[in-house]
This record gives sequence, C-alpha cells and structure tokens, in this order.
Amino acid sequence: MHLRQAIYEHLLKSERLAEEAISYYSGGELRRVLVGFDYDGQDKLLIKTPRINLYIDPADGGTLFEFDIKEPGLERNIQDTMTRYREPYLEGCGVNPDCYRRVSWRLHVWSVDTTIRDWLFNTPFKDVSDLALLRHHVALAEDPRLVYLRGVGGFYSHGARVASILVEKAVRGEST
Repeated sequence: MHLRQAIYEHLLKSERLAEEAISYYSGGELRRVLVGFDYDGQDKLLIKTPRINLYIDPADGGTLFEFDIKEPGLERNIQDTMTRYREPYLEGCGVNPDCYRRVSWRLHVWSVDTTIRDWLFNTPFKDVSDLALLRHHVALAEDPRLVYLRGVGGFYSHGARVASILVEKAVRGEST
C-alpha cells in the first residue's frame, strides 16, 4: 500500500505542476471531459479542478473508480481500492475473488436473505436488479459544475423483470 501511495503522490504532484505550467484552468476552474483514455472502447467521465480529480465510468454502473486530491502536501488517491481476482496461491485461504470491480457508487438491490457478511466475504448473494453493471448516459448540464448520470434498470423476481428502476446520479464539482 505504501508503494502505491508514493506512486500516486508523485503522479498527482506532476499532474498539478503540469496543469499550472500550461495554465490548464485559465478560463474556468472546472473541466468536464469524456475521454477513452484506457483503450477499452468506453469513454470515461473526468471531472477535474485544481484541487481534485473524479474518474467516473458510465459503462460500469456509473461508478466512481478514482478520487484524487491534488492539494500541495496532501496528494492522495482516496479511492485507492484493489479488486480481488482469482489467484492460485490464495485458493483454500478463504479469500474469494470479487464479483465486481471495487469502486464507489455501485448500486445493488439485494434479496431479503442477503446479509452484510455475504458482501464482505464474497459469498454468493442474490442481486435482484441489473443496476450494478447498468450503463449510464452522461448529461452535461448548463451549469458547468453539474453532471448527471442516468440509466433505466430492472427489478427481477424469479428471473422475470417486474419493474423498471430509473437511476440518476448528480455530480456537482466545486473549484473552491
């Protein structure tokens, strides 16, 4: 964990210095950018200010997968999570791989017999919706500080869709 933090610290310092050198925020203290920077064929939403970065994946449930602080002396990726993958050396150790990438803002509607232990220890649980991986559409508001992520998912009973669920996530970025 210390190595990851040290790398993020240096990357964020470098990013901040580069942004300052080219006056990246002249003309506005907040940037909203849709860009496919990781070559998976899907655009990510970046909300950037001189103080923070938010990295959002609309195609992966409208989730937040990175939250950076760029304040001098406080440089951190506070979203620093690691997804557990199947690893041969962990088999038999009671460590189960994650069903989904570990991020924030992932929505689930669990069946009534699912417990918090099911989630914590990755035991099979029953999600009765398709919200966890729901593709969200990005709507940029007239207010440059505001972005909406919207999607329509389903609620299922015995494998049949019985209701629709509208999901809207409003993200408001502040530059000060």
